[in-house]
Amino acid sequence: MSAKFTKKLLGESETEAVLQRLDRLTQEEARMMVAQTLEVVHGLFNNLKAVMDSTYLMPRVVIERLTKLLSE
Repeated sequence: MSAKFTKKLLGESETEAVLQRLDRLTQEEARMMVAQTLEVVHGLFNNLKAVMDSTYLMPRVVIERLTKLLSE
């Protein structure tokens, strides 16, 4: 009876350890996914900012050059 109890207790303990490890791995995977998503969003934001900056700068540069040409 004592051996049966020990096996049952040991089996539950191993199962608990496996479940805890699975939980840690799942949490780690979720953190990695969040980090990758943030990296993608950051890159998209920087690209959008660069496009917007160049879009706003280009007309200003064109206007300045045209103004300079017309004033000469």
